[in-house]
Amino acid sequence: LYVGSKICKDCHEEAYKSFYKYAKKANSFKAIQKMRDHLGPEEVKRCYKCHTTGYGRPGGFVSESSTPGMKNAGCEVCHGPGG
Repeated sequence: LYVGSKICKDCHEEAYKSFYKYAKKANSFKAIQKMRDHLGPEEVKRCYKCHTTGYGRPGGFVSESSTPGMKNAGCEVCHGPGG
């Protein structure tokens, strides 16, 4: 079950801060936002696999409004689901 990167912060505060300060993945959803007007709905959904956390998986990204904490590629993309 995906739980979001904020859960990781409790035990890994320095790594969390560093990731959000330096990693391009931490803002990966911006690429989708830039391209959205040039892509169809199904093409945008294909972007979610790499540019969000846990898309299509339990607890993962569903939409910007319902799962905003999963809209970028977070800790769980590399380390696996935290739950």
